[in-house]
Amino acid sequence: METRASPFVVGLFTLGTLFATLAFTYWYSRFGETGPTQDYRVVFSDEVTGLGVGAPVLFNGIKVGAVRKMSLAPDDPTQIIAEIEVDSDTPVRVDTRAQIQSQGFTGVPFVQLISGRPDSPELTQAWGGEDAPIIYADASTVQSIIDRAQSLMVKLDTAVTRVDDILAGNQSGINNSIRNIEKFSAALADRSETIGSFMDDAAAVARRLNALGAKLESLSTSLQERLDVISPDSVRETVENVRKFTTGLADNTDELKSFIADASKAAKQLAAIADKIDPAAIEESVNNIRSFTSSLGGREEQVAKFFDDAAAVAAQFRETAKRIDGIVSGFSESEGGSLITEVTAAAKSFKRLSDQLAGKGMRDLEALVSDGRRTLANIDRVMNEVQRNPTRLLTGQSPVRETSGNRR
Repeated sequence: METRASPFVVGLFTLGTLFATLAFTYWYSRFGETGPTQDYRVVFSDEVTGLGVGAPVLFNGIKVGAVRKMSLAPDDPTQIIAEIEVDSDTPVRVDTRAQIQSQGFTGVPFVQLISGRPDSPELTQAWGGEDAPIIYADASTVQSIIDRAQSLMVKLDTAVTRVDDILAGNQSGINNSIRNIEKFSAALADRSETIGSFMDDAAAVARRLNALGAKLESLSTSLQERLDVISPDSVRETVENVRKFTTGLADNTDELKSFIADASKAAKQLAAIADKIDPAAIEESVNNIRSFTSSLGGREEQVAKFFDDAAAVAAQFRETAKRIDGIVSGFSESEGGSLITEVTAAAKSFKRLSDQLAGKGMRDLEALVSDGRRTLANIDRVMNEVQRNPTRLLTGQSPVRETSGNRR
């Protein structure tokens, strides 16, 4: 037997089941998971692109509620108010901030609540109003990135446009530059050997510089060693001496000024004397000296002979003096007077000889030496005669020649 059901009853049952399911879903979503909730108003000053009703609300990364309503601020359309519902035990404090962030790679936006200091008072207790407490949102990180990306793209587009304009306006110059670069690269290729030689020379110079650096390092080390040897006391003593010297100079400024003034006066006097000197007279004197030295240079043999003869004459004088001293010691005063007379005559002869030498000058050096020799020979002969016969000096008689005859 076939059972028939009324379509009306079936439809009514279906509608009742659907309504019950919707009611359960609403109850579960509102009270089943979260339990008691607390409403807040989040005020955004930037765009909230992508954020809508039902978007999740996270507190430090943990989901604590959802967005229930979004609207514009009645007194300022640039601000957006998002009403959120979160668990009542969420620690929302007076310094808690809100921010729109994106979730994962999907880019689904959500509201992130950033906790404040733990010792800050709770926002619900500090609010005190009948309306839901307000949380002010910071600038969205995603929106900041998007804004910056847009600004960067605008700047990049402007830069590309400017570069394109520059290239378009300087096309011929750019072509010339490219051709010059090609010529330069070709010239480098043709002179590769020269460039290689230059690089080798540069490497050699670098090696020499390295060697020089090593020598300089050694020199600095040696200098440092010598400086280390210097006693600090000696350095301090030297500095102290310099300080005393400079202090002395400072203390004797007046004396220094007087000395400088005297030196300046003396310099002026010397300059005046130098101005009075006749350059012609000085030149004449120099010429005379040059002529005299030239004449001596032309008679080197005669001058040498003169000095040799003078040395011989001096030796003969010494010998004669010795003989005269011996003769004088062997006679009485009267005899000695005659001897002195003879010697005086010889001295006069020498005086005449010297006068002749002074009168004739350097041109008669040979004659003077010859006369001196003859005079010395005469004096020597007289001395020999006196020694052989002293009585002749007193009586003037010739000595009796002794002869020995043959006895018959």
